[in-house]
Amino acid sequence: ATSLSYVSLVSALAGLQHFFVFVYVLLLSLFVPRILKEELSKNVVLLKIIAIALMIVGTWFISI
Repeated sequence: ATSLSYVSLVSALAGLQHFFVFVYVLLLSLFVPRILKEELSKNVVLLKIIAIALMIVGTWFISI
């Protein structure tokens, strides 16, 4: 992937992987709780969003 595009773009998209996993788990927990049971209180979701944002920002800082 890095040979086909800019390295910073590839690493930034790799940083978004955590966001997509979070969204998939959130949707599974809401619509199919028998497959995946996850605590969805406001504090837990907010903490996970902040952690994902920090990972994305950190990946962005490393890539520039």
